[in-house]
Amino acid sequence: MREVLVHIGEDYRRINDCDHELFTALGLDAKDLPNRRLTRRDAADLLDDVAQSAGDSLAALSALATKHERVDP
Repeated sequence: MREVLVHIGEDYRRINDCDHELFTALGLDAKDLPNRRLTRRDAADLLDDVAQSAGDSLAALSALATKHERVDP
């Protein structure tokens, strides 16, 4: 049983490493930073952009919901 758990853990780590590399490459490419390592500052900037975009989307949805509340009797 222990061997199975170790094998699962190793597979999980390999998958996470691959996912990390993929998302790093996608993030760098999206920011026009190809062939560069992702620094803490780059990661923070990417997350800030995503948070800002999500905040804008939520604000738009909230405004739309408020508009519908006013229209409905």
